[in-house]
Amino acid sequence: MEAFTIKIDLTNFFSDERQHALILIDSAWKNIEDVQHHNQNLFNLICLLRIQMNTSNWLLPKLLGKNLLHH
Repeated sequence: MEAFTIKIDLTNFFSDERQHALILIDSAWKNIEDVQHHNQNLFNLICLLRIQMNTSNWLLPKLLGKNLLHH
């Protein structure tokens, strides 16, 4: 799968331009946990960051493939 981008909402963490970010999803990442760790490192977030789709359903980091983000 090729790399693609996703929009993330970080309004719970920031009140500046970082509130809304466009993140490049690396084609080498295998699951949601890889995306989660990247975002925590990129934005220097110590707390647990959860990835959520546009619905109220939470994605479980270790179980779901990153290709779900693309759809």
